[in-house]
Amino acid sequence: MKNSTTGSVHRRAIALLKLNMQLQALLPEQPAKHCRVANFRDGILVIECGSSSWGTRLNYDRQTLISALRKEALPSLSTIEIKVNPELAKSTAKKVTYAPIQQRTVSHISAEYLRDVTGIVPEKIKKKLEAIATLLSNSDSTE
Repeated sequence: MKNSTTGSVHRRAIALLKLNMQLQALLPEQPAKHCRVANFRDGILVIECGSSSWGTRLNYDRQTLISALRKEALPSLSTIEIKVNPELAKSTAKKVTYAPIQQRTVSHISAEYLRDVTGIVPEKIKKKLEAIATLLSNSDSTE
């Protein structure tokens, strides 16, 4: 009995794996990275997505997917159910690295231009531009 149960689970896992490969082939590259087949039972294909945005995007293509899957692998497919699985997003997430910020230098002439502009702008902006020009002049003298 134990052997038949194990064999049954093994066959089901292989069938879902094959179904997942067919789904991946039908999807564009980006959604394919964030979606996978979770289950197929009673004519309902359950697809997991890493986020609700990928699920929404997949919803737009639901009818196209149903038609294509019926033709290729699942003639008994009646509908697709989409579920969000945040763990899937964690496994596909890439670490983002940021480049160090390069210090920009501003010339003394730029500070003077800012001071010149202060004559034609409202008082509130004038004070801010003068403060920026002062900072630029100070950073110019320290470097």
